[in-house]
Amino acid sequence: MHDMLKIKLPKPKTISLACSIVAFAVLVSICGFTIWVFSLLSERHAQREVNCATLVAEPIADTVINDLCDRGLIPASLGECGQDTFQIQDIMPIVTSHVFENVSTYSDVTSIFGKYEDYCDPKLADQRDFRCNYFIGQWPNILIFYNSETEVVTRVTTPSCTGGS
Repeated sequence: MHDMLKIKLPKPKTISLACSIVAFAVLVSICGFTIWVFSLLSERHAQREVNCATLVAEPIADTVINDLCDRGLIPASLGECGQDTFQIQDIMPIVTSHVFENVSTYSDVTSIFGKYEDYCDPKLADQRDFRCNYFIGQWPNILIFYNSETEVVTRVTTPSCTGGS
């Protein structure tokens, strides 16, 4: 009876070998998963770059170009109206050639690009700035921030795919 109650335990060398094999398998699994995640992120980043390159190379609508050309708003450095094609990536230089940080006011911007203003955040007393979105071409490609008190332009920027900020 005494012999039946004896439990045969594996030898210590066997346990340490088994633990080593399990630890190695876990480590390989973690490394494999990490490589897969980084590969997926890299593929998404590459696709985003392709999408952005496609977007910024799109031409600006003729109606917008005609309006900007008629009002003399396209800088000569970007090309000549009626002869050159202007792309989404040209919008930021067009705007920044007429809107100056710490100089231009909301009224100045409205007189030039007011017809393209899509939305402005409300001016709130407890916020230093408010932001307006401008659709010059397509989607909000220009964001202009104004001082809530003075309405002076504090920053002109654009989402990352539309020509940098």
